[in-house]
Amino acid sequence: MASQPSPHPHRPGGSAARWREGCEERDSPEPMTKLRLFPVEPTSTHPTQVGEWARLEMPATDFDLVALHATLEARKCQLGLTWTDVVREVSAPFQDCKPRLIRASNLRDLHDTRFGVDAEIVLLVLYWLGRSPESFVPGHPAADRPEAQLPSPAAGALPSFDLPWIHAKLDAGRSRLGLSWLQVAQELGGPFTANGLQRLPRSRSIRFPAVMRLARWLRCPAASLMLSCRPGIQDRLRSTGGPQR
Repeated sequence: MASQPSPHPHRPGGSAARWREGCEERDSPEPMTKLRLFPVEPTSTHPTQVGEWARLEMPATDFDLVALHATLEARKCQLGLTWTDVVREVSAPFQDCKPRLIRASNLRDLHDTRFGVDAEIVLLVLYWLGRSPESFVPGHPAADRPEAQLPSPAAGALPSFDLPWIHAKLDAGRSRLGLSWLQVAQELGGPFTANGLQRLPRSRSIRFPAVMRLARWLRCPAASLMLSCRPGIQDRLRSTGGPQR
């Protein structure tokens, strides 16, 4: 289990603490602008709960790949499947999207946490299990809330995160708090670097558990960072036949 990322030394308590302090400002249901981490845009399906989400006390724990693997293996054994069968099962709902080649070893070794796991693979597994990303974050207070659940799969699109949009949200939050990219990387901890965050819009993929740290810093459900949750994305997918980068 990862330890909580250290806040920036010149900003006691870190950005999460500043958010909470703003929320506690007397006669102000919303934090003051200068203290606010980032104004999370509501999703189209749950416009009110996302604002409440931003006020939750989030645990400083990472997405548990070992627990995900154990849950997947238990379902596999319950259904009497081989790992090759599981690959076929998790890929089946997205066959029209020509999902990337997933090998049985990708799922069998899902608990190997040295380098993380590609988000596309984890999302396919979560869809098959019917679980939210937050349900594998130990101690998360909102894993069962409606806005934590994965969105209905978009026609003709693989489940994925909108990295340019995530970068834009990070940049806006960074600017509001007067942080450099280096300071944001320090608050995120783990594998993040200033250069890596700045290259995020041009990245082809992201991994778990790293993406969950981004959601925690932005104080929003991981599902709201997916392509199918971005405002207007459904129309864009219908008109183009797939997500645009």
